[in-house]
Amino acid sequence: MTLIARSKARIETREKIIKDCAALMAEQGYCNVSVPEIEKATGKTKAVLYGYFNNRYDITMAVLDHNLQQSKKAIDELVSGCTDNRSKLNAHIQFHHPKTEYTLVGNGCPLFSLAIEAGAVHEEMRKKVAKALLLWKQELAEIIQTGINNQEFREDLSAEDIAWQLISLIESASIISKTTQSLKPGVKLLNQAKNLVANL
Repeated sequence: MTLIARSKARIETREKIIKDCAALMAEQGYCNVSVPEIEKATGKTKAVLYGYFNNRYDITMAVLDHNLQQSKKAIDELVSGCTDNRSKLNAHIQFHHPKTEYTLVGNGCPLFSLAIEAGAVHEEMRKKVAKALLLWKQELAEIIQTGINNQEFREDLSAEDIAWQLISLIESASIISKTTQSLKPGVKLLNQAKNLVANL
């Protein structure tokens, strides 16, 4: 096997390990999954895993990056099919609906609950989640401001305030439904988010 082929095979194996851990960590919590559970999910021994990652935390960070990227990619796909700014905001809400086909692996990883988990354990992890939240807020605010500029929305709105309201409702819906094991409260909160968008 050539050096290039070995390098490619190594990259592919590393990516497969990350993907095999994605649903497990999103479901159980990034800091709660043990090395034996990772071994079982990937079919790799600890020795093999540490040939691709420095340690268990390195695996966690790689999986977190993967899941955040997959979430962003799926939302972008939904938004790209929208022709107006109200529909773009609703696409962000629809992505988090429990019945959508664009659900992130496992039960997803609501950023608020992930932020709480990360903040209590790892500063680097907290910063990654904070960055994801701020980028999401910025994207929503830009959509809202464009809608204001295009006279789709009221001119008296604060784009940033509305963006944070939407994020709060969406994330709360995920957290509450997961915690109560009931879709109803989450759906009600998502409907509130839709009503907020409808009345902009």
